[in-house]
Amino acid sequence: MEQGKRQSIRKRILFMVVMISAMSLVVTSLFGIISMIQIQHEAKSALSQQAKDNLAALLSSKARQADLRMNKFVEIVSETAYGINDIISHPDEYSPRPVEPVNPLNAGKLVMQPAVRSEDMKWEDVKPQFELLANMETKLYPVITNNRRVITTVYYALENGLMMCYDDQSDNKGGPGLGVYDFTQSLWYKLGKEKQEITFTNVYNDNFGRGITITCVAPLYEKDGSFCGVLGIDLLINDLYSEILDIDLGTGASMFILGANGNVISLDPKMISEGTDAAGYNLSDTDKERMSSFSDGITVRNDMYYAFNTIESVGWKMCARVPQSNVLEFANTIGQNIVSSIIMFIVFFLIILLSVVILAYEFSGKLTKPITDLTEDVRKISGDLDYRSSVNSNDEIGDLARQFNEMAESLKERIEELTSITAEKERLRAELDIAAKIQESTLPKDFPDSSDFGIYATMTPAKEVGGDFYDFFTIDSDHFALVMADVSGKGIPAALFMTIAKSTIHNSVMNGGNTGSIMTRVNEILNVNNNSGFFVTVWLGIITISTGELQFSSAGHEYPAIRHANGKYELYVTDNLPALAVQEDIQYDYQSIMLEPGSSIFLYTDGVPDAKGENGERFGTARMLEVLNSVASGNMKREISMLRSKISEFTGDSEPFDDITMLGFSRG
Repeated sequence: MEQGKRQSIRKRILFMVVMISAMSLVVTSLFGIISMIQIQHEAKSALSQQAKDNLAALLSSKARQADLRMNKFVEIVSETAYGINDIISHPDEYSPRPVEPVNPLNAGKLVMQPAVRSEDMKWEDVKPQFELLANMETKLYPVITNNRRVITTVYYALENGLMMCYDDQSDNKGGPGLGVYDFTQSLWYKLGKEKQEITFTNVYNDNFGRGITITCVAPLYEKDGSFCGVLGIDLLINDLYSEILDIDLGTGASMFILGANGNVISLDPKMISEGTDAAGYNLSDTDKERMSSFSDGITVRNDMYYAFNTIESVGWKMCARVPQSNVLEFANTIGQNIVSSIIMFIVFFLIILLSVVILAYEFSGKLTKPITDLTEDVRKISGDLDYRSSVNSNDEIGDLARQFNEMAESLKERIEELTSITAEKERLRAELDIAAKIQESTLPKDFPDSSDFGIYATMTPAKEVGGDFYDFFTIDSDHFALVMADVSGKGIPAALFMTIAKSTIHNSVMNGGNTGSIMTRVNEILNVNNNSGFFVTVWLGIITISTGELQFSSAGHEYPAIRHANGKYELYVTDNLPALAVQEDIQYDYQSIMLEPGSSIFLYTDGVPDAKGENGERFGTARMLEVLNSVASGNMKREISMLRSKISEFTGDSEPFDDITMLGFSRG
């Protein structure tokens, strides 16, 4: 195959690193430049939208914060009103509590301060009702003391002219006293009576200079549900205003609250109108009216962002205004920096590319030197397995060099081992050939052609030399011997033991006696010096040709299949003593049956029923009998050939499990 022009790994690495670096830098630079240009075009809209979103989110958060605090105030007022209503509705459940007329020393202490609306009312006349309502002191104590930084004054007034108040923070030594105070004309009382629900007054500065204040009022009711008075609680909201409004939104920006009455409240002194309090703001009435009509969200007017969010609990609007220039200033500077950024990109690109070329050249040289050295070492190892690589770098190349050294050592040992194994295999193969020839030479091949009987046998060895054997021979003119045996084990030792067993059985039969005594004698002989532990299963039969009597004995062998004239093959099950050479001093017995003319006997080793198909299923004796009976005719060669064919068909390409040995005898 034609190869292209050779290039060293060093050049390839250098080229690859330079190209990757150059492409990366070019792509990065182009992407950066395009991105900056795109940012320039999109910055204004993106920053504007981001400013709107941030401003809307800020106001929404602050509005929720204010709403939570105001709702807390509503809960306090609601609980206090409930306590007063309970006393008014259930006077029988409360005991009168002593209440003294106004004492200037009690101002700013936890004590109820009574007041009346008309100068015609006398203390003695109103004292019982004051003493009943004085039970609220125990209810107000935890409410007021737990909220001391917020609540300044609590007061409740009834339609009949009575009023009680509490203020534990002022330094007023006079306090409210018995005198003319027509609270029905006050803003807080009118608001509570008119709204008939918990509501807030506008923001105002506390009379005692304590800060920004708001009053939360709630109506009071008789037991029958009719209106009877108003509860008022003055609340300092300095902290709330600071938390909400004290935020730096940039030059020219501000935050303020647009009250329910259109007043604007801010913490910025510059934005407070001269001569006004915290509820005054230098916005025109037109601007106030327009802002009150704006829905929650963001609007842009006169290069200014206006953001609004309603504080639901009091109906106020949280407002912020931010000049657009604060947001877009950054976008305007981006364009000025693009040109200088492009120049810087080009300079950095050239510097980095040059640095990459130098570093890649040095790196590729260091990287490829161990590879070059290793290549030379491998060339030497291929011709000399005693040579070892000297590359010892602490990386993958060093690991590869060590693996090559280990491979050379392992290869050398493996070659020596294979040489030894090959010689041993050749020796064993020679021995197996000898054993196979021994086994084959001992089996009779010539089958007598007689009108009195027919006989045929086959032995198909497994892959290794086994120990199956069969034998048949004439004892005298009227007696004929049949032998079927299976020696344990494989190989030459089994073949030699088979030869010994076969000759011993043959000699013992020729020496006379019944099959039981013959088997007993053979067992004694085979047990002598049987250090290898071999044993053999044997079926021995002697047929009297003239009468058809079959005398036989079995030593652990498979049951024979016998077919009487015009019948079917069936297993002839008998007592089966242990195999020969297993145990000494065993007395084997014999049995006899008559084989009428036309009868047959089939002998076999366990290789027949134990033959396995490709799915692991055994051939079995039932299938064996079925095949024999399908062709039963007295022609033993035909029957055995058919059975051997069916076994081959059954096993397919499976390796033979064991020797398959069969012998058939039929009486003419």
